Amino acid sequence: MRKSYLLLCFSFILCLLSSSRMSAQLKNVCSESKSKQVYKKNRATPFANALMSQYDISYYELTLEVENNSLFIKGNTRIDAKVLTSQLDTFCVELQANHTIDSIMYNATSVPFVRTGDIAYVVLPAPMPLNSHISFTIYYQGTAQNTIPGASEYGFNTAYDSFYHHYTSWSLSEPYSAFDWFPCKQFLNDKADSSRVNIITSDSNKGGSNGILVGIDTLANNKVMYKWFNKHPIDYYLISIAVSDYHDYSYYSHLVSGDSVLIQNYIYNDSLSINDFQARFLQTDSIMRFMDSLFVPYPYQDQKYGHCLVASDNTGMEHQTMTTIGPGSTFYNVIAHELSHQWFGDLVTCKTWHDIYLNEGITQYNEYLAVNYLIDTSIGTLFMDSYHTDVMNLPGGSVYNPDTTNVGRIFDSRLTYEKGAGVTHTLRYLLGDSLFFATLRTYLNTYKNSTATIQEFKAIAESVSGKNLTTFFNEWYFGEGFPTYRIKYNSTGSYVGIVLSHTTSSAVTPLFTTPIQLKLLSASGDSIIQVNVTTNSDTFWMPSTKILTGVVVDPNNWVINRIGVIQKKLDLYPTSLHELAYSQAYKMWPNPIYDGVLNISGNDTDYSTIEITDMTGRIVLQHNFSSQIDISKLNGGIYCVKLRNDKGIHLLGKISKQ
Repeated sequence: MRKSYLLLCFSFILCLLSSSRMSAQLKNVCSESKSKQVYKKNRATPFANALMSQYDISYYELTLEVENNSLFIKGNTRIDAKVLTSQLDTFCVELQANHTIDSIMYNATSVPFVRTGDIAYVVLPAPMPLNSHISFTIYYQGTAQNTIPGASEYGFNTAYDSFYHHYTSWSLSEPYSAFDWFPCKQFLNDKADSSRVNIITSDSNKGGSNGILVGIDTLANNKVMYKWFNKHPIDYYLISIAVSDYHDYSYYSHLVSGDSVLIQNYIYNDSLSINDFQARFLQTDSIMRFMDSLFVPYPYQDQKYGHCLVASDNTGMEHQTMTTIGPGSTFYNVIAHELSHQWFGDLVTCKTWHDIYLNEGITQYNEYLAVNYLIDTSIGTLFMDSYHTDVMNLPGGSVYNPDTTNVGRIFDSRLTYEKGAGVTHTLRYLLGDSLFFATLRTYLNTYKNSTATIQEFKAIAESVSGKNLTTFFNEWYFGEGFPTYRIKYNSTGSYVGIVLSHTTSSAVTPLFTTPIQLKLLSASGDSIIQVNVTTNSDTFWMPSTKILTGVVVDPNNWVINRIGVIQKKLDLYPTSLHELAYSQAYKMWPNPIYDGVLNISGNDTDYSTIEITDMTGRIVLQHNFSSQIDISKLNGGIYCVKLRNDKGIHLLGKISKQ
């Protein structure tokens, strides 16, 4: 039964991929749900942010009355924290102004407070010194704001599923919406050490949240309280709540290590839903075992992983240990995407929203890995092709997110997700599988339970691989656009000549220096070579007896690119045997140069000196032949690089110093 269902599911994926609109929905449910918050949230003022930076959250405890068909919330939130300044005299916290604060308790004593918009301020009875511990409990009630047309995914939501006929209420706090439903400090770099969520609701409902279910209390008036405890560090936006008349479908995933993890799924409590979603959520098992063995052991094994079903088709949100997901999003690849977030996003979280690639770009790539290796490589190829195609629908845009106030830009499907996945694929190509996956594991182990920036991720990749990746990140992560490659080639039976040139789609990045694979087609057998790209037009001469019938650029689709004209040029000859030998012997890269290091490969017994001149011919740098030349002190501009020996000077080429 399971096998036949999976085959149908895979066939359905292939059908969906034939439609660009459905393909985008299928691949980017995570983006779809998060970027629905199209407006810019009102953020805390600089004054309030300065006050909140003076304490470090250690614990959240939410006790809330919630129903499955209402936006009304009533309850309290306890916040424990440690003082980070020499004297803390004012405590402040965010809570959406729609909620009325009934009282605030400080160390079990009621204290006065002042509200200004979405910020509540408490002047402490006495200043608290550095490293002292404080505890506040905020009692509040109100209707969560949900007033902007067309944007359904807010901090707190309620909806009716007209197909399965169930009401659900749920949270979706990323990136700035946690304050819509509980008092909090929305600083990414301040994870709480642990959390509790107690959900009070009608006894016909269940309430799902983070961590493990430690108890269900029976209360008066046909109410129950679901008590969830999470003992791991957690960011504010990953704390969650979901309420409906759920059925608990749970099983254990048996990991490669021999240990087991609980897979706990809250699905609608009717026979149609149970039949539909048990089979879909059973797919989590193989994906869990795959990712547990590929990255590092599942970080919340002592708690659980699972899903809460909610009445919003395009919802997928990686709440720690319990993803919130809509019925229309329960596809294999979406389940894989949200599970991957437990490592990339939850265990290690981006330190700022500028660094959202570390959550979403890598996870989008892991979604591809799951489809490619657990379903079929041909489907994986379709996924990667579709990522590249979507990226190239527009000429510009960087993976780096420059605007942390614009929710739509943070979760941009084309740039953050698909270009992020494509660039991750290229990084894997440059490093090789062993070093690439070692980089991911080292990154997770280094920053687990904390946050990281792209520069910290880059430093890990460089340390593990021993490669300087500055040019790669400048071109593909911070840069914009993509290359279009063109080929001219010739062969005579004694050598092969290839001119590889490229233009770029954006003036922001005029050159991409990623090495490119070329597949040389021949009746005597095809072969794949890799060439270094150092300029916008590179010529390569290779001794070969093959007569080429064609050339394929990037045959394994490692790089986001378009292919221009590929033509045979019978007049393509080396001007001399010396040029043929020389072109094979010496190369320089990168070009342009961003980090100040020029690499030169070749035989140092032929040439003893390297000269760099400006465009007037003036020598600006002279150096003994070396594989690396530091040109960081040169001003930006165009320079000529020459090799000198006792027989004369050979012009190696021109470089652009940025």
